[in-house]
Amino acid sequence: MPTTLSSLRFLHSSDNINYQQSAFFVPEGRFTSHRISLAVKDTSYFRAYTEPHVVDIDLKLWQLNSTTNKYDILVASGPNGFSGEEVCFVLFC
Repeated sequence: MPTTLSSLRFLHSSDNINYQQSAFFVPEGRFTSHRISLAVKDTSYFRAYTEPHVVDIDLKLWQLNSTTNKYDILVASGPNGFSGEEVCFVLFC
């Protein structure tokens, strides 16, 4: 998975990103996470979606806290269910 969505790979031809992959590697271990950074210059919608799946996938969108310098402000979260679809949607102003 990419480490950033703010790159020429995703934004070279337009301001829309559509990243899809039919198969991802499922890492070993009980819990894993992957951080992908995103910088927004204009008012934008962000939507992440996963179809129903066998492994537990939770989508969360975190914002950098300027006081703690950590990503500890939860902006949006999917339903955090198991084996169903996940959707995370937010408007950046």
